[in-house]
Amino acid sequence: MEEWVRPIGRRTKNPAVVKFLLSAVIQRSLLAPMVWILMTLLDGKCLICAFSMNVNPKYFTGIPNSTSLELMKILAKVSCKEDVVFKNSSYRKAVSRYVRCYSQAIGWSILLIFIFLGAVARIMKPCFNYPTFLQTRYWSNYLDVEQKLFDETCVLHARDFARKCVMQYFESMREDESLRLPLTYAIRPGQFQNVMEEEDDRLHGITRQDQVDQLLENWFECKPELDVTRMAYKPRVCITWEDNEGKALFSDV
Repeated sequence: MEEWVRPIGRRTKNPAVVKFLLSAVIQRSLLAPMVWILMTLLDGKCLICAFSMNVNPKYFTGIPNSTSLELMKILAKVSCKEDVVFKNSSYRKAVSRYVRCYSQAIGWSILLIFIFLGAVARIMKPCFNYPTFLQTRYWSNYLDVEQKLFDETCVLHARDFARKCVMQYFESMREDESLRLPLTYAIRPGQFQNVMEEEDDRLHGITRQDQVDQLLENWFECKPELDVTRMAYKPRVCITWEDNEGKALFSDV
């Protein structure tokens, strides 16, 4: 699990949240196998193939008198409907129904046990520390949403970063030229400028590969503290105007 493997940085790990995440993952992973097992038991065909030779032949009529080895071979072929051994005989259906009844009884018993355990857990849940359960559930949902938003932000940043690099490459290969295009309602004068400003906002001043690598490493090792009252620091650009001799005239922030 990613939250358990993550090093302890500026944000400490809560063992209760990790346990809640582990239990949720186990429950979701066991849902499909349990449904498949219950459907198999209620159908009964697998148990007929597996346990038909373990049936006591004394309880059924019409079974031929043979040695124990031959009798086991006959009972093992109960699942084969079109076998020559069961021609004009009714004990095959009796044996298959007998085993299927056991299979369905086991399947319904397991289903009723799960229903009973779920009802008991639902009734007994308010008797325990319910606020702690809500806290662990909230923070587990927070971790999922945080990781999803981080992935989406990484995709936007990577797309804008790649767009900048590709545009710089192609613009460096071009020569100076002047284009005169008719003004239409679809293309406004400040449209391209607004797109470039949105890309710059998403880049957040991280424009080099070493900066991106350091950002991802810091995010993994020490995630930021959970404090929404503190405003995020936004670096400002200071432009200093100089004359021809390199002397600073004034600065604009």
